Amino acid sequence: MEKTIFEGYTITVSDEDGDVSKAKWEGARKHWRVTVKKDGKQVSYDYYGGAMAKVDPLDAFYGYMSDGIAYMGAKDFIDFCNDFGYTAYDEYGRHDKRAKEVFHACEKTYFKLRKFIGTDDEIIDLSNAIDEEMNK
Repeated sequence: MEKTIFEGYTITVSDEDGDVSKAKWEGARKHWRVTVKKDGKQVSYDYYGGAMAKVDPLDAFYGYMSDGIAYMGAKDFIDFCNDFGYTAYDEYGRHDKRAKEVFHACEKTYFKLRKFIGTDDEIIDLSNAIDEEMNK
């Protein structure tokens, strides 16, 4: 499935392949590979859904962008945890492993978006445009 969106961005979603072994949540039952292209550049990532899920290309890209924006908006790891309800430290005073994994995954997404889209403002503008399109 391929969809062209704003300003020449093209989103391709692979057929569901059922490989959910890399999913980080128990409810994952479906897996897609999403590739977004523009001007000879691209970003690809895995997208998972529950048993009844159907993938919408715009929603898949918006969700990916939201992860990067979550990292962008946090001052640090503690701020990120506070924003998303994670416990920053375990009972021994160590960083909570799951929270740290999510934080670093969002960080990785953010830097991929910066390389692919450009500035923070451009990321936010595209995210807002997708949000408006989805809520028409």
